[in-house]
Order: sequence, then C-alpha cells, then structure tokens
Amino acid sequence: MLRHQDLYYIYDVDKLLLGGTYSNENLLVRLLADSSIGGLWSARDDQQYCGKWRTDFYVGGQRVRPTRTEFAPEYQRTRFVADNVSIVKTVFVPVFGEHLDVVFVIVEAHNAGKEAQTLSISGDIRYPEFGWAEYVKFPDPFQRSKRVLSEQSQAFVVSRTQGREEEVRVVGGAIPIAEARMDDQSASLVFEPVVLQPDQSVTLPFAMAISPSGPEEAVVALAQIEHHRDIFYRTQEYFSRVVVGTCQVATPDAVINRAVAWAKVNSFRQRTKYPIGYGFTNDPPQDVVVVRDAAWFVFGSDYFLPDFSRDMLRLVQQYGVEEGGKLTEYINCCERPPYHYDYDLNINDDTPLFIYAVHHHFCATKNEAFLHDFYPTVRDAADYILKQKLGGLVYCSSEESNVWGICSWRNIIPAYTLTGAVTEINAECYRALRCAAELAERLGEAEDAARYARGADELRDTINAKLRSGRTGLYLLNIDTQGESHHDLTGDLVFPAMLGVADPETERRILDVLYTPMFWTPYGVRTVAVGEEGYDPEFGIRLMGGIWPNLTVWVSYANRKLYPDRLAEGMRNSYRICEVAEPRKFKNLVPGEFPECLHGENFQSRGMALSPWMPPTYLWLAVEGLLGIEPTVNGLRVAPNLESSWTWAAARKVPYAGKTISLFLHDGTIYTTQPAESEWPQKVYAEDVSHQIHCNAFAVALRSADGRAAVLVCADAAAQVELTLPRSLTGQPDQALRFPLAAGQSRLFEFTGKGG
Repeated sequence: MLRHQDLYYIYDVDKLLLGGTYSNENLLVRLLADSSIGGLWSARDDQQYCGKWRTDFYVGGQRVRPTRTEFAPEYQRTRFVADNVSIVKTVFVPVFGEHLDVVFVIVEAHNAGKEAQTLSISGDIRYPEFGWAEYVKFPDPFQRSKRVLSEQSQAFVVSRTQGREEEVRVVGGAIPIAEARMDDQSASLVFEPVVLQPDQSVTLPFAMAISPSGPEEAVVALAQIEHHRDIFYRTQEYFSRVVVGTCQVATPDAVINRAVAWAKVNSFRQRTKYPIGYGFTNDPPQDVVVVRDAAWFVFGSDYFLPDFSRDMLRLVQQYGVEEGGKLTEYINCCERPPYHYDYDLNINDDTPLFIYAVHHHFCATKNEAFLHDFYPTVRDAADYILKQKLGGLVYCSSEESNVWGICSWRNIIPAYTLTGAVTEINAECYRALRCAAELAERLGEAEDAARYARGADELRDTINAKLRSGRTGLYLLNIDTQGESHHDLTGDLVFPAMLGVADPETERRILDVLYTPMFWTPYGVRTVAVGEEGYDPEFGIRLMGGIWPNLTVWVSYANRKLYPDRLAEGMRNSYRICEVAEPRKFKNLVPGEFPECLHGENFQSRGMALSPWMPPTYLWLAVEGLLGIEPTVNGLRVAPNLESSWTWAAARKVPYAGKTISLFLHDGTIYTTQPAESEWPQKVYAEDVSHQIHCNAFAVALRSADGRAAVLVCADAAAQVELTLPRSLTGQPDQALRFPLAAGQSRLFEFTGKGG
C-alpha cells in the first residue's frame, strides 16, 4: 500500500516533453524535462524573476547528457552519466520557514573510475520571461521586455530589474564563479572546476533567491544554501505528512490510491499567499483568483487544508462581492487596491457556487463563528439570485460572446454565446438556494430559510416545466435571449442530475447517455457529444468536444448511487493519462500531474500540464463520492459507494468539525471514530491508534474507551504482510504475525478488550 517514499515516477528524459511545477506559498518554479528551470515567479508582486536557468555539466571537456528524470512530491531529479562519472541534479523549493523565496539546485557527482576526472559546471540564465515551446501560456510582453543590471562577486551574481531596482535575483553556489559574461538580459556563469578523485563523491549546492524588496533579503535567503541538507530533509518530512498525515484514502485499486495521494500533493502546491491573503489561481503563474474555481477548490481542500479553504473564502468575501450581492468573476490579488471584474454578466455560476462552497465549509468544519461572519454575504447572494428570475427561471441577459456572453463553466469559447435561461446555472442556483435555506435555519433565521426553500422549490419546478427537451427527453442546454430552445447534448447535462433537480428516471437516463461512447472515453468525459452540431475535439480550449477531467469527476460523482462501478471507472480514467508510458506522445503531460484538458479523440493534453483545480476536485470525489462521507449542516452522513467487487475501503485522519475522522468499510459494516447517519451497520470507536501497530502494509487500528479494538490490514498489490499487534490492543503479549495478501485483499482483526 502506498507510502510517501513510494510516490514517484522515473522516466527516460527523451520520453518527456515537460518537467513538473513546484511551489510554495511565495513562489512557483516550472521545470523542463532535464530539471532545468523554465520559469520563476513570485506571488508577492506577480512578477517573473527568471525565464530560464540551465545547468550543464562537462567531464573531460565533453558535455554530459541527461538520461532519466524522477518526479517526487518534493523534488525533481535528473541523472546524467558519462563514462565512470554519474551526476544527479535535484531541484526543490522549501515549503516552511521564514525565507521561502529560493529555489535549490543540488548537484551530486560520483567518480566510479580508477582515474581522477575533472567536472566543470556552467549556468545559462535568462532573466526575462522565456517563450518556451513546451508551455501553452504565452509570455507576458511586459515580463519579456524586462532588462537587468548585474553585478558579480566571487560568490554570487546580483541582478536588479531596470526601473524596478528593488526587484532582485541572487545566484550562487558552493564553488566560486570563475567566469561570468553578463548583459541586460542574461548571465552565463562558469564555476571553478572540481577534480573528482577515484571513488570520490561530492555534493555541490546552488540556488537562486529572489526578492521584491532589495538584495539584502535575497542574500539572506541564499545563505540558506549552507543548510540545504537539513532544508531538503525537512521538506521531505513535510510532504510525507501531506501524503500520509491527513486524509489518507485506501482502496483495493492501486491507481486510485496513487491518484488520491498525488491529488493532495498537487492541491498543496496551489496554496498561494498573495498580498491580500491566501488563494489559488486557475492559470498559474498569475495573481488572478477566479471565484468559480475557488469554490470548487474548497470542496476538496476542506478535507485536507480546511484553514486554507476558510482563508480563500475570506479573500473572496472581502474583495469579490459586487454591489447588490453578486459574486464577481475574478480578483487581481497583487493590484493595489485589488481589481475585480464580472464580465458585465448579471449572473453566472460564480454566485451560486460561492454559496455552495460556504455551505460545504461550514458542514465540514462546524465553525459557528465562520457561519456568523459569512451568512450576511450568503444572504445577499441568495437574494440577488432570486432577483435574477425571469419567467420563473434565473436569466442571464447578455447577448455578447466569449467570456462576456457565456455564463457557464465553459466560458472561454470564441464566438460562442450561452446565456438566457441556462440549465446549468438554474440547477446551480437551485442548489445554492437550498444551501442558503439550510444555513439560515441553522442560525434561526426562519423567514430567510422559508424564503430560500420556497425559492428553491419553485425554481426546480420551473426548470422541470420549461427546460426539459421534448426532442431528447432530457434537458435543454438553454433557452437563449431570443427565445430559441437549444437541445444540444453536452456534458452540462450532469448538473440537473448531480444537483438534485432531475427526477429519478430522468437522472438515470442522463447518466446512461453520458456513459455512451458519444461522451465516455478511456481518459474521461467529452464536453460535447460526438455528432452534435458544433462538435470539435479541439476547438474552444477543448470545450466543444474535448475532455476536461473536472467534468469527468462531476459525472463520476453523479453516478455514485445508481452506478458505483462507473464512479470507480471514472476515477481510474481521470488519472490514466497521468502515468502513460511515454508522456511526450501526449504532449503537455507531467507524470503525477492532472492535465487541464485533452483532445477529444487522440487524447493529447493541449492545455496546462497541471490543472490547478482538478486535484482538490478529485480528492472531493474520493471522500464524498467513493467513501460517501457527507457532512451536513447538523451532522454527518456516511453512504459508501464502493465498486461491486470491493469488500473494503478506508480513510485515516479526514478533517471534520475541528478534529479528524478515521474509518474503514469491511464486508458491509462501517468501523469508525465518528458516529454518523448511515444505512450501513456501524461499530464506533473512540480513537485512531494506528500509530501503535507496526505493519508493512496499509493498516487502520481503532480502539474504544472500554478496550475494544479493530484492525484492518489491506493491500492494493500482492504482499507478504508483517504485522505486530501490541498488548494495548489485544490484551495479550505483543503478537508478531506474517501472512500473505493478494492484490485487493484485506484481513480484519477484532479484539474484545478482555484478552482476546
């Protein structure tokens, strides 16, 4: 079963197009396939500090070529081999401490030969943003036009941006700079050569530190290079806690287990501290926080980073509410004051999704102070929704196109309009009003609760009366501003099925249509059905027939009760693209990173290599969809949706109500530390004591106050299990057990607390 040290991928460099994205809350680093740096950006001022930093190695005057690259949660590592000399370059950023504005490049070299070898190292740095063919995001003209003034000492080079002299980069390493050629865009550095004696190993740390506040701060950050080993080990420990310390999910399926672990890693990488607060951007690197994406992010981060969820919702509340209560589309978080814009739409999905996210965060945390603080914003947003009704339906009045004329999540399609009475938006508003009613009732706001509940019921009835398609028997895409009904078969059909608008029979028909080959593929769900007018697997950022993994998650979630096998299949399909044998063939792919979108037929990744919003959405699917952990306003419900062949699943340390839950499902029974409403029989225990046992497989140990205990040992791959059970669980002397488990098997031990 998955451990932190098992979470990595190794590929030949020639099978890769890209490297990974590594970040902390202050900066973001993009890497190339050979672990060269392809961009360094700061969240403190939304500026690019470095467009390229390539480190080359020479042995005996010959350049050493990269061979293999390893991707791990906390680092990327490339190996270089020439004759008897092997070189390893490891790139990482720290995720703790006071001085986060630094990226480390650690070079380790070993001479396995019988003769001394001379190792030469050079660095090629370009400071303005670089237009890489490997990245889909176009460089910003201002960032490309930057020019610098550089000064060299023996230990490092300081480069200031012309016209922004406090914007500084400092580059240095463990060996002196022998030669530096510098101009107003770049620096070419040659370091003093290192003689490697036979069987000698050396470690040579290098780093680039940045600062928007002058060289002193950057030099202090660079000085951490002396402690690079300790910083690296502590960074590893931190990511170990990310992988196994919170919300650890285990199933019989190894692919799903890896996907959930990487979902947490990649969610953590999105945490960004802007000058106005914490958030994440939907198109890194930049300072734009989109309300829609922030809301979806919260659904997953509530089970992993609940404090970050709260802080991001606070940022939106403070800077993203328009006059009248509507939520804006996006916020520029480095602007002073922060700029926000709503595309001049009277309504889109931002407003209902914000209500939904606030509701979710309260249900997951039971934070009453949070609810009191946010309810006025929820109330204003819900009242605003009710005012947008026309003919009983929530109505978007725009007649423009693209972002100014699409109120849907698919809002970046050129020359496309989706306004009027849109089924997706109406379904989301129904759900938002229902959420607002529950929050109002919780606070004793009876009049508000009744008004929102009535508004939700009326809206659902009107949706089913006016937005049903007589042609397909499902739902319309929309009734446009000219009164024309659109019967397009799109992935947007999922919303009335997922959000409680459709009746059971229509819900089933929608899910069956979305499971046909028109939509369902081995790599996810298409946005538009094959054969529909306007279908195109590539056009409109793949929103007219391409595959967006977040849509696959929504469809999988909607299938959870009727078709749980499809849910698990959708989870596998969503991650399959992340570990293909040759990522280069699929274009913008990085092992372990969820891509933004795929071509609908050849499945090539044509958007961002790392979708910022997909990782937490996948985690949400695992917790609420698969395990069926459903926090409610007044409690907790658990309704598991396991694949038919599974007999078990487990989760440890899932944040809930200011503490954590551990539970496992085994042969139709829930073993849990938190009692919940459920149709499954339950056995409730007081605490998770998994740390008291020793096991080389995944195990969950629960103990009650009266000494009862239950231990589940499980495996997603064949294993010879070694398990030590302490007296504190069994009431007997420590027991050392050995037994085999086949892939997908489990074994349950129960103890009465009376010595057996």
